[in-house]
Amino acid sequence: MYIRYFTLFVIGLLFSIIFQTCRDKDDQKPSNIISAEIRGTGQKGPFLIGSSVSIQELNESFSPNGTSFEVSTSDNLGSFSLKSDISTPYIEIICTGFYFNEVTGQNTNTNLTLRTISDVSEQLSANINILTTLAKKRIIYLITQEKLSYSAAKTQAESEVLKIFNTTLQNRIEFEDMDLSKEGEANAVLLAISAILQGNNTVSDLSLLINTIIVDIETDGFLDDQAAKAKITENALNLSIPDVSNNLKAKYEELGAAVNLSDFEPFISQVWKNNPPEVKILSPIHLDSVSYGSTFDINISATDSDGKISTIAVYLNDQYINDSLNFRHEILDTATAQILKVVATDDDNATATDSITVYVKPNQAPLVNITSPSDQQYVDYKSEINIVAEWNDPDGTAKKVLFHLNDSIIYQSDFINNSFTESIHKIIYSAAATQTIKVEVIDHLGNVGVDSVQININPGMSWESFATTPFSSGVPSAIVNDGTRLFFLENGETNIYTSTDGVSLTHSHTVSPGYSNYLVNGLYNGKTWLIQNESVSGDMLLWSTTDGTSWGSQSITGAMPYVHDIIAFRDSLYLIDANKDLYVLKDTIWAQKTTNTPWKSSSTVENLKLATYGNRLILFEQNISTNTRSVWSTTDLKTWDQTNINLANAGDFQYQLVYYKNATWLFVGMDSFNSTDGINWKSQHSKDPIGGSRLIDFQSEVLRYDAQSSAILKLFTFGI
Repeated sequence: MYIRYFTLFVIGLLFSIIFQTCRDKDDQKPSNIISAEIRGTGQKGPFLIGSSVSIQELNESFSPNGTSFEVSTSDNLGSFSLKSDISTPYIEIICTGFYFNEVTGQNTNTNLTLRTISDVSEQLSANINILTTLAKKRIIYLITQEKLSYSAAKTQAESEVLKIFNTTLQNRIEFEDMDLSKEGEANAVLLAISAILQGNNTVSDLSLLINTIIVDIETDGFLDDQAAKAKITENALNLSIPDVSNNLKAKYEELGAAVNLSDFEPFISQVWKNNPPEVKILSPIHLDSVSYGSTFDINISATDSDGKISTIAVYLNDQYINDSLNFRHEILDTATAQILKVVATDDDNATATDSITVYVKPNQAPLVNITSPSDQQYVDYKSEINIVAEWNDPDGTAKKVLFHLNDSIIYQSDFINNSFTESIHKIIYSAAATQTIKVEVIDHLGNVGVDSVQININPGMSWESFATTPFSSGVPSAIVNDGTRLFFLENGETNIYTSTDGVSLTHSHTVSPGYSNYLVNGLYNGKTWLIQNESVSGDMLLWSTTDGTSWGSQSITGAMPYVHDIIAFRDSLYLIDANKDLYVLKDTIWAQKTTNTPWKSSSTVENLKLATYGNRLILFEQNISTNTRSVWSTTDLKTWDQTNINLANAGDFQYQLVYYKNATWLFVGMDSFNSTDGINWKSQHSKDPIGGSRLIDFQSEVLRYDAQSSAILKLFTFGI
């Protein structure tokens, strides 16, 4: 028996524990659930008793989550209440039913639906009216699409709805807190708008008008539908304000409710009164200066307190230029003072204007500066120079740059920028002593900025390619010039060729091999001469020609076993022999002209050479021991003037003489000298050795027959 009682006790205890656990669980609520008591009224005029009120929970996207609560209005004032747990922070309250029409003073027999959304609190008062209905979708759009907070979205949407009716509130009250039966500015606004929208509309017409406004303003907050705007204005103009006031007072007295209506007439008359827009040019400011051809910013502010801006028109000197509030414009009118004007038009075609004066400065050409080379800098002929220029355009855009050398374009480039630096390399092929480098930069209007510098070419000389040598190997042993032709003595000293251009050869004469053969430089008796030693001790043969084709000969007494040089001077032939004596040809005999000449005293004197300059005979001699060249000259063949010339290279023994640019030139290895009087000699370093070459002056040029390159080169001098 005790066991039976003990078993019953245990079973009873377990049921008690289970029941208490379940009860505890039922008493626990999720943390996000609010036990809310929701109260409010539905007003168009007031909704009648028994109108349905649906309270829906809204999810994070402000859509119904499926949980809703259904109640009804409890009186003819539209009152409703709900006490329940709400699991979402926001709800939508929807009221549908008959209502008292404040315009006609009668109850409707057709249902009307009004809405509001509200945030949830434990004690929530939320009225449903025309304004909450108009604002609802706009609030949700601002939250979900433009990511505004609930509070910010509600403030903006309610302001936009009031602006449709040209109305603002001095002290903002949320739409759901308004009550048209009570006094106060906000309540008077609610009554005015409710009556205006009702007008002489049926319930279905009113629903259509309400929904037209809701859809129109959802995305931008402005009412664009002209028919809806016209209907609102029409209703406001035709509304009997005393009737509306009397109807409401009578209804509330009938219901035994207190009513204190504020003066709502001003808010009705404001509907058809449009405030013009406001417009102002923010930049440029009045009396600003801009550069011709420059692009500048135009910024405009335009607002409409009771609507929106429909169009913007911007004019410069009465010429339309744009329809934007912010844009860039290029000044291409040359007038000094120019008028910038903007006209703003609102959605009721009211306009506002603002204008300023701007002054136009002439366009500045780009600023250009050549930084390299410097002005008056010296450079070498055929050297490469680096040309560097920098520029900027203070009031526009540079579009093209051109580099000039002596008025010839050597580089150009197209671009678009305000400032830049350009560097190019150029080899100087012009030998003009002074040359000009110029840089031009052209801007977007065609204005040209220029800078230039002058460079100087260092004096010097160069051998330029002229032709291919006609000689298959080596160079001629001698070349002479008779003024119209060149005579070439072949390297083997047996064949003579002539040429009128220095390139094409014609065989002129063949002489039998002798001990030595010499061509005479210059004309004697109008003839070109060839002297031939037949043997070491034999006589000479003297050959001559006037046409380069027919040659005649005559014997001359006195063989010269070694001849330094022969030249024609003062209608005679002069010769320097192996003993360094000067001879003159008289009749057919060599007569010694000088004895004990100053250059004979040294045994180290070698390589004597003859030249002429005007009436002066010039003799060049080389002193091997002192590595000098002496220049001796005379006008009477008795008194000799001496000038010493120092050489750069002691090993240079071969030297040649030519007449060029009214001067006698001496070339020795890497050295060159010239003289215009036969006495004073000026060094002209050629930078090009002439060893293995044969030089001749011909037709105002100096030709060089070069064995190493098998080419004919032409002397080119600059700054000399």
